[in-house]
Order: sequence, then C-alpha cells, then structure tokens
Amino acid sequence: MPSVVREPPYRVLVVLGLILAAGIGLRITLVTTTDHTHLLSGDAYEYYRYSLNLKRCGIYSPTLESITGDCSHAVADNHRRPAYPLFLFPFAEWPPTLAMMREIQWAQIGIAAIGIMLTGFAFVLLGRGAALMAALFMALSPHLAVTSLNFLTENIFSALLLVFASTVVAWFRWPGAALSAAVGATLALPLLVRSTTAYLVFIIVPFLAWSAPRRRFPTAGIMAAAYLICLAPWFIASHTLLSPRDGPSLMLTTVHNGSYIDLTVPGDPESRGRPHQHDPGYAGRDTLAKVFAYTRDRAMADPGAYLRWYLIDKPRMFFSWSVVAGFGDVFVFPVRFHGYASNLWLHLSHTAMWYLHWPVMIIALIVAVAAFLPRSRLVGGDPVRLGVLRMLAIVIAYFVALHIVGTPLPRYSVPILPFVYLLAGVGLESGLRAGHEKLRTFRAAS
Repeated sequence: MPSVVREPPYRVLVVLGLILAAGIGLRITLVTTTDHTHLLSGDAYEYYRYSLNLKRCGIYSPTLESITGDCSHAVADNHRRPAYPLFLFPFAEWPPTLAMMREIQWAQIGIAAIGIMLTGFAFVLLGRGAALMAALFMALSPHLAVTSLNFLTENIFSALLLVFASTVVAWFRWPGAALSAAVGATLALPLLVRSTTAYLVFIIVPFLAWSAPRRRFPTAGIMAAAYLICLAPWFIASHTLLSPRDGPSLMLTTVHNGSYIDLTVPGDPESRGRPHQHDPGYAGRDTLAKVFAYTRDRAMADPGAYLRWYLIDKPRMFFSWSVVAGFGDVFVFPVRFHGYASNLWLHLSHTAMWYLHWPVMIIALIVAVAAFLPRSRLVGGDPVRLGVLRMLAIVIAYFVALHIVGTPLPRYSVPILPFVYLLAGVGLESGLRAGHEKLRTFRAAS
C-alpha cells in the first residue's frame, strides 16, 4: 500500500476534526439564520403526514383528515418509501412547531457529520489528500448543507449511499462472506428511501463478483440474498397491506417530464422545470407507449435538438448549480431570508464552492473515465484502490444514465456529490503529486 496510507493517523484526525467542525458549524448557522415558513410543504409535508399518521393511527398514510380528525379516514398506500417517514417518526407532532423542525434538523446535521467522517476515514484508502479534500468539499457544499435544512430525502439517501460505498471499501480490502452479505444489505438500504437505486443491483453485484479474487458466483449469491432479505419486509407490506395510489407511476412521470427539451413546454418559458403543470395535453399521455410516441414525433421533427438534449444538455443540467424546479440557487422551497445572504462565513463558502463547481465536476469526469483505462496509473495502479474508484464511477454513471432517460433535475444529483468529490479529490491529489515530482526533477536537473 502506498506510503500515504501508512503515515501517522493523528494528522488525518486533526485535519478531519477541523473539517467536521467547519461543516457542523456551517449547517447550524444555516439552520438558525434561514426562514422556515415554507420548508414543510410539497413533498416534505407529505413525508411528514405519513410519519404522523403512522405515529397517531398506526397506518402508513398521507391522509390529512385522519390527523386532524378520526383515524378511520386514513387510507394506507405505498406511494412513498418508508425510510424517511420512519426517520421523522420520533419527532412528528401536530400541529408542526418550530421546535419540532429544529429537532429534525439537528438530527440531519448529525447524519451529515457521519457522512463527512465516513468519507475521511473509509476513503483514505484512495489517498489521504483525496479523502480530506472530498470531506472538505462535503463540509462546505451549499447543496449538501441545504439537505440538513430541508425535510426531504436527500440527506438520509446520501448518507446511506456512503454507508454502502464504505462497506464496499471494506469488502475490497477483506473480501469474505460476512462483508459480501453486508454489501448486499447496505445496497438495499437506499432503496428504502428512494426508488432511484432499484436497478443498481444489476450492475454493482456483477461488477463486485467479477472483482472478487475467488468464488465469484457464491459472492454474487450472498450479496443478492442479503439484498433481497433486507427488502423483503417492505416489499411484502407494500403488496399486501398497502395499496398503490391512483395516478401516473413515478417512472411514467419522470420519463414524460424528461422528454421536454430544457424541461420546458415549447413556447412557454414559465413552464421550465414543471411542464406537467403547463401542458394541456400532458394528462392525456397516461401510458409509456403514448409518451414514447409523443417524444418520437417531436424528435423526428427536430432530431438535432433532441440528440443534444439527451446526450449533452441533460447530463449538464443534472450536475448544474441552480435548482431548476425550485426557487433559485440551492433552495428547493421559497425562503424570505437565509444565511448565505446574511452571514459572511456562509457567503464566502458559497462563493468558493460556486467557482469550484464546474472545475470539480470536470476533474471527476476525467478521473471516472481514466479509472477504466487499461493499465491506469491512478491511485498507484493498485487493484484494490482501482476497484473502489471504479465502483464510485459506476454509481455516478448509473445516476447519470437514469436521469438521461428521466428528469435531470439538479437536486437529484445532490446525494451522489460525495462520490463526485472523491473522484475529484483523487484527480487533484494525483495532479499535485505529479506537479511536485516534475518540480523536484527540474530543481535536481538545474
């Protein structure tokens, strides 16, 4: 293993501690200096209602009448995955209060802190500098900081993806049955938050089994079995005790919305990000076949525009800075005032990350491609470290591909920003090391 991993750990701990303190302080300041008037609305309010009905009536339901009246009004459904409502369960009360919101936000700040620590500890395998740079980016990122403020799934979803990735790191170092089972189990956890990772198992498990030094088929079987066991309770409950909600499926909605160039109804710039609210013919396309036919007809009329939309503009929008279907910059919900405008420390961190945003994304893209090149010299060419790097790149590529097919809202890329930052950290550390070696060679020659 390269010397970077063998150096005294106390230096890493001190730097990581400072980064962690900065990240926690930034989030506490943001939470205490930002308007909360509209934070519990839209999807956030629905998650809250699921949690409150579960707590008050023992029924997994978003029905409002059962909260304000009799539990007999509650209608159970499986529209939302259970992990975030369960996370809200200990805090939920009616009516909602600022104190309740604060308690949830403190818990989410704690989850963010765990994510920063996991990145600094588990991924030091990729290089001390790379792990610490990724942790620093995470600590300062306005997009990740806002996930501690909002009552949405990004915070816990990102943390569970990091738990999975950290388990994969351990598996690469010490492959065995126990860690194979842990990989499968932790891969299932994000799916209990969002359906986004439903197909990731079909890519990650074969990749890890192929990377195993021996017993590849048993390794894949153990991972798949653990994955299915963890999902079984929700799968059984959602198909026996709960009912599907009336209306279009999530897949239909995301594919349909994503078929609009720039997520905008032609001739209606006000519809950007919300074409379903502005297109009179939207509701009539209620099957995937109708959506595909409608998209095909428009693509045939202007194939160049659609090729550009799907191959270039969708990935670019997915990783862009400003929230598209939101209220500007990094805010999903409207806020009358916020810490990034009123606090100098927050403003400086926001400005720094704004300038670094696209350079970091481009460096991460270069590293993701380079990780799969034959005889790649990234991370010293070490097969274990390359395996981890490729796993991170595969997860990012999966999310990009999924949102090329669907709706590339920038907020959907927020949970994988730690993976992006890790790849960028590897690229920056490799570049700095190469520059240092060239400078030393130049000085020796002169």
